[in-house]
Amino acid sequence: WYYDPNAHVINMYFGGSPRPNIMASSVDPLADIKGKSYLVIKGLSFLGSNGNGINLSDAANITISYCRIYFAGLDGIDGTHANNLTIDHDAIDYSNDCGILLNGSGSQITDCTIRHSGTIPGMGRGEHSYIGVELDGNNNTVQYSTIDTSGYCGVLFWHSSGTVIKNNKIDYFCFLEDDGGGVYTWSGDIDSAAVRNAGVISGNIILNGVTAPDGTDKAHAGIANGIYLDENTSGMEVSNNSIAHCTSGIFLQDAHEVTVKGNTLYDNNAQIEIRHALDKGTLRNNDIEDNTAVAARSGQVVLLMSAGVASGVGGNVAAFAGVHDNHYSTAPGGTFYRVVTRQNNQNVQDKGGLGDWQSKYGKDANSAQLTAAGGIKFEYNDSKSVKSVSLDGTYKDPAGKTFDGHVNLQPYSSEILIKQ
Repeated sequence: WYYDPNAHVINMYFGGSPRPNIMASSVDPLADIKGKSYLVIKGLSFLGSNGNGINLSDAANITISYCRIYFAGLDGIDGTHANNLTIDHDAIDYSNDCGILLNGSGSQITDCTIRHSGTIPGMGRGEHSYIGVELDGNNNTVQYSTIDTSGYCGVLFWHSSGTVIKNNKIDYFCFLEDDGGGVYTWSGDIDSAAVRNAGVISGNIILNGVTAPDGTDKAHAGIANGIYLDENTSGMEVSNNSIAHCTSGIFLQDAHEVTVKGNTLYDNNAQIEIRHALDKGTLRNNDIEDNTAVAARSGQVVLLMSAGVASGVGGNVAAFAGVHDNHYSTAPGGTFYRVVTRQNNQNVQDKGGLGDWQSKYGKDANSAQLTAAGGIKFEYNDSKSVKSVSLDGTYKDPAGKTFDGHVNLQPYSSEILIKQ
């Protein structure tokens, strides 16, 4: 296409006939709400804004419910200093930048479907673009929503306390921008020793972190973690999530006072990764327990620990976290753990099995490992109802529980099943 600035005409080459119908946006935004409160927008369709579909600024107690917001030039819903919003049962699709971008506190995003956020390179604003849901504020909630096909992160929240990301399905992310996560958070704006009770990430189904190394120097590229707790994240509960097919299932970088409990991790390059990256970073008082983690292929590991690989920072790997009472499995011939530390200006690697990890580092008391000699199934339920899955024989989970003929999955849960 070509825009003729003198004639104010867009010329299009279609390459054949018949010519399709063409729609071009000229209104930015379609709904613009400034300084208002207690409004309800319900059951409307917003199609093809030149900028944001719905723009909120200095607004509070606005309800956006059962709406369709398609083909926004920037964000589907954009809120600046917008508090106590109710966004529910909305369908937001093909936003050029973010599906929902909120700066404010106390908002609820529930039962929404947010797809194709930031799928075209160059159409976003810059940093923190191409995100399904981005939150900057306190006590916000995202629940019972589907966030599918996001150019960068599925959900990103930062500068926040009391955030709840719960019972969502987040699928296919980080295919345009690298070094992100299905759920990503960062508190690097505070002192590394301070504790900010960031919130809860619980009961989410997170799948298919893609990675986008092109356009980087590739020294630390190819990163699309399921849950990514970046520097200074603290006071966080990560519980009962199901994560598969990502770079690392759960990744902690210079995070502290974090509880990782009851998660199911399958077929990630590393199921759990902890890294001490910055000299100023604090990595302590973390607890990892009662998780199920399965490395499905021989090139994968269950645990990956590193200190100072890029920065020269030293670190005592054993002090990174308490690790105990977990259930593991590795592929035949696979490696259970890998530890990389910086010693004498070079990277030194240690790797081995669960027994080596327990004896060398004093971790994983009361943890057990089941060898995956047979076929493995990963079954999940991303609905609010119990789901029954038929099985073609007898299976065990890594904790040793037997399933014969079928398995019942509770809402927003999963099972890793090893055929007997």
